[in-house]
Amino acid sequence: AAGLALAAHPNPATFGQSVTLTATVSSSAGTPTGSVAFQHHGLPLATASLSNGVALITTTALTGGDHTLTFDYSGDDLFSSATSGVLAFSVDKAMPSVLLAVSPNPAIFGESVTLTATVTSDAGVPTGSVVFLAQGTALATVPLSAGVAVYSTSAFNAGSHALAAIYTGDGDFASASAAGVTLAVGKATPAITLAVQPDATTFGQSVTLTATVVSAAGVLSGNVLFYDDGDVASTTLLSDGVAVFTALGARIRIQ
Repeated sequence: AAGLALAAHPNPATFGQSVTLTATVSSSAGTPTGSVAFQHHGLPLATASLSNGVALITTTALTGGDHTLTFDYSGDDLFSSATSGVLAFSVDKAMPSVLLAVSPNPAIFGESVTLTATVTSDAGVPTGSVVFLAQGTALATVPLSAGVAVYSTSAFNAGSHALAAIYTGDGDFASASAAGVTLAVGKATPAITLAVQPDATTFGQSVTLTATVVSAAGVLSGNVLFYDDGDVASTTLLSDGVAVFTALGARIRIQ
């Protein structure tokens, strides 16, 4: 009877790494010939012919996780067919690279900003999802498409924002994070219109000034300063983007 031995190198391996399986069939009565059929979880993997009692195959097809490998020896005129013992084999997840790009940067308040995470690996194209974060708080979880996840938002307030992207991993690729990106968002410049009612008056008559402050970025809050000959006549709070001030007596002159 022939002795059968199965070895894998490297073991453990990393997903995408080339693995060599070596089947050795030996006997003190001579050198067995024939072929061996490698099995993976009991299913055919590959067949190779013996050369000096050894058969080799190389594969990158083993996915991340634990595996059981065996081989069946076909036998020849002198040696009977036989099945090897089980070899436990593990494949670690590959570590991908993650790149986060932000555009435009800097941006203006109200402007749409696009975050793009690209996940790459020499072992293949990762699947799964990317979590986008600002200041450590999740903004969105976006599935990868051909290794890329894209998220757009106009919700960033004026100021500095620390953005990050975390790839959550899949069966073959480990989770990984991109280097952080700082987004600078500047204040939007609104448009201001001033209406005076009545537009023609006499000295001492009351005058109503209406300031309307608008922006495509949204409804503005804050205060409007009304001036009379360079001096502040009133500080009035905006309500739905409008501030109204009525000047009494001689405080405002319309010329």
